[in-house]
Amino acid sequence: MDKSGNVYVTGYTNNYSNVKCLTVKYNSSLVFQSSAVFDISSTKGNGIAVDNSGNVYVAGYSNNGMDTDYLTLKYNSSLVLQSSATFDSGSYEEATDIAVDNFGNVYLTGISNISEDNLIVKYNSSLVFQSSAVFDNGTDNWGEDIVVDNLGNVYVTGDWCTTLKYNSSLAFQSSVTFTGGGVNAASGIALDNSGNVYITGSSDISGSYDFLTVKYSSSLVFQSYALFDSGSPDTAYGIAIDSSNNVYVTGVTDANFRTIRHTPAAFSIAPVLSWTGETNYTSDGLDPQTGTSTTTFIYRVKYTDADNDTPADGYPKVYIQKNGSDIVGSPFTMTAADGNPCSAGRIYTTSTTLPGGTDLTYYFAAYDIWNATATGDPTDPPIDAPDVANNAPTLDWTGETNYTSDGLDPETGDSTTTFVYRVTYTDIDNDAPANGYPKVYIKKGGTDIQGSPFAMTAADGNAYSVGRKYISSTTLSGGTDYTYYFEAYDFWSSSASGTPTGPIDAPNVESPTLLEINPTSLNFGEIPPATTKTLTFTISNTGGGTLSGTINDDKDWISTDNTTFNSNSVTVSVTVNTTNLTPGAEYTGTVSIDSDGGNETVSVSVTPTCVIVFPNPLSLSSGKLLNFWGSGVPNCEIKIYTLSGSLVKTLKEIEGKDKIYWDVTNENGERIVRGIYLYTTVNPKEKNVGKFTVVR
Repeated sequence: MDKSGNVYVTGYTNNYSNVKCLTVKYNSSLVFQSSAVFDISSTKGNGIAVDNSGNVYVAGYSNNGMDTDYLTLKYNSSLVLQSSATFDSGSYEEATDIAVDNFGNVYLTGISNISEDNLIVKYNSSLVFQSSAVFDNGTDNWGEDIVVDNLGNVYVTGDWCTTLKYNSSLAFQSSVTFTGGGVNAASGIALDNSGNVYITGSSDISGSYDFLTVKYSSSLVFQSYALFDSGSPDTAYGIAIDSSNNVYVTGVTDANFRTIRHTPAAFSIAPVLSWTGETNYTSDGLDPQTGTSTTTFIYRVKYTDADNDTPADGYPKVYIQKNGSDIVGSPFTMTAADGNPCSAGRIYTTSTTLPGGTDLTYYFAAYDIWNATATGDPTDPPIDAPDVANNAPTLDWTGETNYTSDGLDPETGDSTTTFVYRVTYTDIDNDAPANGYPKVYIKKGGTDIQGSPFAMTAADGNAYSVGRKYISSTTLSGGTDYTYYFEAYDFWSSSASGTPTGPIDAPNVESPTLLEINPTSLNFGEIPPATTKTLTFTISNTGGGTLSGTINDDKDWISTDNTTFNSNSVTVSVTVNTTNLTPGAEYTGTVSIDSDGGNETVSVSVTPTCVIVFPNPLSLSSGKLLNFWGSGVPNCEIKIYTLSGSLVKTLKEIEGKDKIYWDVTNENGERIVRGIYLYTTVNPKEKNVGKFTVVR
């Protein structure tokens, strides 16, 4: 097949026993394109090859009536004959296959009848003879198939499954015969991408003939083999390998054509892991063997694959376990430490720091690209190493404002105060604290308060090796017997040390102030107009601390002797003034006390009272009575005087009514004269004085 997918086939045509070499060309769809007959009798094509330029070479034999010789034909891509050559060693020679290298050199293999040996012949691209070689190992060794690698090395296989390697000058390099038992014969050969050599043919190893495919390295070192048994006699004749190294074998099973595919895994030799043999790595894969959690531990291992298969992606790996469980990050992918071929052994490495402990183990694992599992001492059993000393964490004050010498702010307060605890956790191994730590223990009278110990939360994102701050806050009930301290462990349960781990006497917590008022109402009752009267109430603190606040009234006829206070006991005087109040009506107001211990009010009420004369002035000619009316009238005694002080009349109200009438006569029953008169009223509650005018 050429680069364009055109297919070339060779053989012979027989017309009345006139055998001639026939070559046919098809396109990639196997549509006939052209054909060529080499017009010399007794010629036959057995093998065919195409060079990089599309020239077609045919190998077979030619019989001139006296003997049979190697026949080589060269055509262009249209099957126009370009040249021909024969090779005669003096006996029967028949070429069975042909190959072309990257330089256009042509190689043939077949049989030389001198001793039934394998005869290899080399021509240049013009079919000018270059060299030849005969392989004779004392037995029949026909050459059946030939292939050339990219370096010009020539590989030939044939009878008895013998495979030969020559350089480009046909100087012998090596040979190998597959001796897996039974009768074996090879008829096809091919190379994979890595230069490995595959031959195919038949073998009766299993008791009946099966497809046999054998894999060798480029140096013809045996790798592995695979059989295919259809249940009937099987014989393979051809082999091809794709770019993914899948191997295709074709042949005959019970008179039917059959083609099978072997995946690369069918021929893969499992890789081997071993110690590198370097200093400190002669009997294990780790250096150093001891250290601390800041030590960098270096793991190294050698990966060897006879097929030169690279490791599967991400391998080799090293599994590092603590107490039988993988540590964080395990397994660790290793990277190549050199560029050696995998067939010679490539060293891989990785490094890491480790947690503290003496229960660490490690082992290595690898697969090749075909999933074959690596074997060797580094894979099993796990190796007990290294021993790692852990650095314990420390707790320190944060150094922030109000946290330079302790872990609390504020130091004093009351039960409404939020107390904030802060501490710095440092671990030079950069180990995180154990889950739920750091904690702060808060005790009262030596006993944990409810909720203690309190888990703290991170206040920043600093690395643990630098120091990460943690915080917790809470309110506290009153008391001066509080203590606190901090506690932490690292991820590996090592206990933290430091000043904050010891008890500290703080804070002092007062009970909150609590406002109490007594009484909560002031009833001034009935008082005369234009009069002032004073009553008092007390302000008390029934809680802790010192009570402070303000005093305010909401009416202009109310006044207090204090407007602010800062004391736990205060007597407040409240004065009412009825000067501007209308007599006879009840007035109400409020005194408000606002404090840090709460807010309260005192209600205030007063009723101005008096006696009113109506009508005033009184006209004697009207014939009306004079009416004394008001809150001062009920059960009162009223005395009426002239301006000179002479008693005119005494009136008494004994029924509890707020009105009493006077007929303007004196004690003798005589009608009074016009003028200005004075009066006084006296009852159990109040006294009043007034005047009225009498006119004609």
